[in-house]
Amino acid sequence: MIDASDPKIEEKIEVVNSILEKIWASQTRIHVLNKIDQVSDRYLEALKKWLELEKSIYISSQNKEWFDELTQTMLDYAQ
Repeated sequence: MIDASDPKIEEKIEVVNSILEKIWASQTRIHVLNKIDQVSDRYLEALKKWLELEKSIYISSQNKEWFDELTQTMLDYAQ
């Protein structure tokens, strides 16, 4: 779970990815970016482009946006 409104989001994602590589964590990673209601559409599009090669889901727990996609993705990976 990643705070999409965090101004240091890129740095934090890179640190976590680096740590996961160091411990040989090879599981499929799904980035769940929360708080999309707190960022501009332009910023959200830039995030999507930056993360386009990785599985990412964009949600707003405040507005309950995209929860169906999150639930389905989790079910797909659990099987």
